[in-house]
Amino acid sequence: GLSHLHGCTDRGQFVISLIRGLGGNLNMKSRQEFAKEIFNWSRESPPDPRKPLETYYDVKLGSLMTYQLEKPENLTLEDFSNPQTLPVIQTPDMQRNLDYFKPWLGFDTK
Repeated sequence: GLSHLHGCTDRGQFVISLIRGLGGNLNMKSRQEFAKEIFNWSRESPPDPRKPLETYYDVKLGSLMTYQLEKPENLTLEDFSNPQTLPVIQTPDMQRNLDYFKPWLGFDTK
């Protein structure tokens, strides 16, 4: 769980990493409550207080942001013809779940 804290240099980044690291094994309802408590204790505010788990830390901007739906543009029928290269529609849930695994997929992780 604490592996998510590796490399944190900013308060917002620490808060998000703490929520992901320590809350990762909780069910969604408990994780939501845990996230609200961490935000409260740290005196940080998620961009959308109703959806604290949809918050991520943008390193380039140095601030907390909310995941947004990202869908491929200009999809055609041909994009769906090869099952090995289907387009990915990046829902907020998908982006959040991917961010849970990213710390373990880096080159500096052993």
